[in-house]
Amino acid sequence: MNCTTIYVGYFNTSHIFKSDVLQPIQLGRAKAKFELDMLGDNTGPNISKKNDQYCELTAHYWAWKNDKTSDNIGLFHYRRLLDLKANSKRQLNVHGLVYEPAVTPNFLERYDLTQKRVDALMEEYDAVIPTPFDFGMTLEKQYRTAPDHHINDLLAAGDIIDSFYPEYFKYFTKMMRGTSIYAGNMFIFRRDLFEEYSEWLFDVLAKLERRMDVSDYTPSARRAIGYISERLFTVFILKMLDDKQRKVYFAERVFIQDTKPVFDIQKPKSSLPITSIAIASDEHYVAHLAALLASILDNASGSHFLDLIILDGGLGDENRRILNKIANTEKSCIRYISMKNNIEDIPTNTYFRQATFFRLKLPELLKDYDSIVFLDTDLIVMSDIAPLFDFDLGNNLAAAVPDLVVRAFISMGVRSLQETGALSTVKYLSDYLGMKSRYRDYFQSGVIYFNLKEMRKENVTRKMIRDLINRPFWFLDQDVLNKYFQGRVKFLPSSMNTVVMDEHHWSNLCNEDLKSYQNAQKNPQIVHFAGHPKPWDGLEHPFSKYYWYYLRKTPYYETVLMNALSHTIAVKHPPAMPVAPIAPAPVAPPPPAPITVAPIAPNPTPVQAIVSNAKRSLRFSILQKCWHLTPSKGKEKIKPFATFMRDQLISK
Repeated sequence: MNCTTIYVGYFNTSHIFKSDVLQPIQLGRAKAKFELDMLGDNTGPNISKKNDQYCELTAHYWAWKNDKTSDNIGLFHYRRLLDLKANSKRQLNVHGLVYEPAVTPNFLERYDLTQKRVDALMEEYDAVIPTPFDFGMTLEKQYRTAPDHHINDLLAAGDIIDSFYPEYFKYFTKMMRGTSIYAGNMFIFRRDLFEEYSEWLFDVLAKLERRMDVSDYTPSARRAIGYISERLFTVFILKMLDDKQRKVYFAERVFIQDTKPVFDIQKPKSSLPITSIAIASDEHYVAHLAALLASILDNASGSHFLDLIILDGGLGDENRRILNKIANTEKSCIRYISMKNNIEDIPTNTYFRQATFFRLKLPELLKDYDSIVFLDTDLIVMSDIAPLFDFDLGNNLAAAVPDLVVRAFISMGVRSLQETGALSTVKYLSDYLGMKSRYRDYFQSGVIYFNLKEMRKENVTRKMIRDLINRPFWFLDQDVLNKYFQGRVKFLPSSMNTVVMDEHHWSNLCNEDLKSYQNAQKNPQIVHFAGHPKPWDGLEHPFSKYYWYYLRKTPYYETVLMNALSHTIAVKHPPAMPVAPIAPAPVAPPPPAPITVAPIAPNPTPVQAIVSNAKRSLRFSILQKCWHLTPSKGKEKIKPFATFMRDQLISK
């Protein structure tokens, strides 16, 4: 079997494409400020220092001079590759490219950039090259009119070819008069063809470099050698295609917009049993994620190693640093998978965010994992989480808690969204989701134990995402999980996903469900702040004290508290009429020092007076409530801040 090496050029931190046939190589390493963890173009015979002029050709030159073992050699770029998938008919953009917004975990498989496919192609063909792109004007005119391109440089290349390689000159003329280019400096050539091309190309470019004066060129214009090399590649291809003995395979060019790394996460090593937990979040929910992590770690017994994986929808470096300090311990680790542009454009409704769909990708993202616990971000864990999920899923696709809210909806006759037909809950579940007689098996997906191995076998990820794109759903990904998992779910006790309902809803539960609901309220193992109210918007939720207790263990506490105060003032206490300053009620226990409200600034408007005094009284009122609702072992945490706030309010 012949050996093929395709060099993929890099110059900064990006997703690294590496396989049996793809070899990453750093471009311009001789002048680089840092070294990437890969092969460099600055060893052996090289032109690494000329990367600002030669661009990706410094990797081409290195391979020509230093790789003496590969039977076939190719060149790709970290964001430009070729689609080798057989019979691929993908949509092209106006530039003739297959456009990818970002790298995905299955990128190489999707475009069949595998050793098996490359070997098969090179057994049959002499060359794999891009499909030509038509500029709609002659290449001479395109080069003459393009910004930072100097036509005299290209004409000088033609003179060199005419003088030293006259057999190529008619193809140079054909290129200049033609409208199509073989763009991107991408190819896979058999060794003899690669040697022939390289020897010709670099001799022409060396002669051209000596003729050119780029001292007055802009930085972009100094890349003239790189620009001209694409035209010379076209010249070489035109000549090669005239040789009827050569067999050529044409492939579409693929362009990747966002090349941020996609992490291939593998299980950590530990002598303890490992409990793996995935949580999805973005910067808008990072404080609540921190509170959740604090609750998980505070209740952990240490019997298991906690493997915490964050599906990162845009947390940012600073938030990651904070989360690392919270969650990296001797018996836990936290890692991140960048999910930016890693989910299809799925429409959301109400308060749902795109991060809610990330869980559907877990089978593709975590190929080294057979199972994982997924937790919504609006949760607080109240007991050691590891033993709760220490069981075998068998051939079930998941384990989850029955959705008691939806069971109440069934009894109440609540109707689905208008976009789904405004169906009764029973009809929506049985007909729209296709659950038929299993409609009461509908589960809540905020706490779910996924069998990733079985999910990969059934290929459910693609099916669910396709369904979400093509049809509206009431509860979005929770609905499609129920649709495709029906009959293969192990049910967990309600205490493992404890939600709160008002009397209007829980009174519609059957006796068995009501008993399950009441038991969960008495002894919740995992609290889920599903729906509204959220604890960070106020104190109405009966379990909000637990959220605030664990949030107080994180650096986000003060920020969320002040947002809650503002929300309470703006939404729940709008000014109605001018009132005198209100002295806040005393805090007990212990009672604080007497508080005197400062006089209102001179000549305030009535609205200013209302807002100013309402803010002062309400802020301290909420602090009083926080004191009373705080578990006893956490009161010492809030007392210094309460005293600080009291002093600040007095001084305003």
